[in-house]
Amino acid sequence: MTNRSTMANVLGWLSMVLSLAFWLLLCFGSAKDHFEREHFMQGMKMLFHVWEPVWVLGLLLALAAAIVGSRRWAFATLLPVVSFLVSVVVLASVPF
Repeated sequence: MTNRSTMANVLGWLSMVLSLAFWLLLCFGSAKDHFEREHFMQGMKMLFHVWEPVWVLGLLLALAAAIVGSRRWAFATLLPVVSFLVSVVVLASVPF
């Protein structure tokens, strides 16, 4: 039983890291250029297209964690979905 719990926790935390890494990379990448708005938006647009498969992987890992272990990990599936939707809204609301 402990092995299943450990595997679920590893999968769940990995899912959360992958889901949040987009925003961390974006912020740290823009911070070195004094967080200029144009640079931030260009970086977001570029990173968004590369990161779509990573969000899918994060979603699948969260689902696997929920299946293998605690059902509470099912809530982790919301993180990549919300992260994706927020980035779509931000990209759609700012004219280029």
